[in-house]
Amino acid sequence: YLAARQYGRETSSSHVLLLALFVVLAGDPLAVTEAGFWLSFAAVAILLAPAARDSRRGGKLLAAYRLQLRVLLGLCPLLALLLGQTSVLAPMVNMLAIPLLGFTVVPLLLAAMLLLPLSSAAGGLMLDGVNQLLEVYWAALSALARFAETWSLAALYPSPAALALAAVATLLFLLPRGLPGRSAWPLLILPLLLPDSRGGDVLDVTVLDVGQGTSVVVRTREHVLVYDTGPAYSGGFDAGAAVLLPFLRRQGIARVDRLVISHGDTDHSGGAASLFKGVAVDSWMAPAEIGALGKPDQTCHAGTAWQWDGVEFEILHPGRFLPASSNNQSCVLKIESPSMRYLLVGDIERSVERSLVRKFGPALETDILLIPHHGSDSSSSYDFTWFTRPQMAVASAGFRNRFGHPTEKVVMRYRQQGSAVVNTADTGALQFGDDGSYRPWRWFYTRYWQHYPCSLPGKVVSSWMLEALVAFSATPIPCETATTNAVDDGFLW
Repeated sequence: YLAARQYGRETSSSHVLLLALFVVLAGDPLAVTEAGFWLSFAAVAILLAPAARDSRRGGKLLAAYRLQLRVLLGLCPLLALLLGQTSVLAPMVNMLAIPLLGFTVVPLLLAAMLLLPLSSAAGGLMLDGVNQLLEVYWAALSALARFAETWSLAALYPSPAALALAAVATLLFLLPRGLPGRSAWPLLILPLLLPDSRGGDVLDVTVLDVGQGTSVVVRTREHVLVYDTGPAYSGGFDAGAAVLLPFLRRQGIARVDRLVISHGDTDHSGGAASLFKGVAVDSWMAPAEIGALGKPDQTCHAGTAWQWDGVEFEILHPGRFLPASSNNQSCVLKIESPSMRYLLVGDIERSVERSLVRKFGPALETDILLIPHHGSDSSSSYDFTWFTRPQMAVASAGFRNRFGHPTEKVVMRYRQQGSAVVNTADTGALQFGDDGSYRPWRWFYTRYWQHYPCSLPGKVVSSWMLEALVAFSATPIPCETATTNAVDDGFLW
């Protein structure tokens, strides 16, 4: 396009953009699965739109800022859909990035590529200079990113209606000035920028899919509790930053009332540091000091109880004297609403299970149980499964993990008690409502290229239709899934 303009040829910007689209997809058809593909082409389309000319009046600096603001607002629906949030600092960052990258970094890199075959020393020297520029640029971006944490406009888990209205608002916004109805775009985009006000249930519990580890988010009408934060790995990856924080942001949760770290193993506490950095945590409790996190605000011991919005929380274990084993120090948390009971047990082993059975007996019976120690043979004794008798036993385990969790013995033991056994490795995150319903995220919020067929009378439907089917159905939907061990009773509620 630029070459055609340079040589004075008449070109249609839309035709050139479509040609570029064709070339990219011919070389990489799977580019359509990447957020960058849609954001890049949409941003260029906004810049080439006739309405963009309205932004070019006035001084060059002001005109450039208007264009960046137009791109930010125009991309708002896409950013909400693909990333879940946008930032008011984007125009400022682009004002810094475009001149630096476009007029210094890119030309120097191209020159270095030409010099390298002729003189490796000269080319290397130029690349060192580019590296220094990028380090300065990265430091500036990092400073802005820390500032942006408090200045982000989150489109958290937008509803289809909000997205549709935002798309119409974007089209109106891109129209030239003076056309009828154009001034209504701010009202139409407003629902996308408002915080998520969902929640209304007495109790909502989500077991996140963090691989071989545990993280559970418990939400009452006015409070949020996080039980464990998932694993951390030596390479710097941790589930707190990669899974837990994005989930909280999509749910519109900016504050956690209480964090419970069941015990110090990294598959349960690894994401805690990222959680503390990402959201406000009012208080946290653990059985003892947790490594770099230090001493908890409150020690986790049996008898501790509190009530939030009609939901009872009680710590059943450990006592004031901690067992020697780290696994057996795990905080056991019982949660009870007027209609549902949950038992979150960390990595307790058989000795602690026997102790709980002796102390509480039939009072251990629950609706949803987080299987101890991810389904290890060292836990889930026969007595424990008998007295808990969960309607559903959830294993928070990694896909094809090297421990073989949950083991076949443990799965069969729960099934013998009439429990449905669910593994987050099969279903993704599991969200439980206070009416007894549950929602496997991998089926309800799947990518469009994934397919989990469900058999209905006379037809087969894909998972993207389940939301509508459940919304209008008061009865279970028979579902034959590819992962037959995911839902033992064969029904998706």
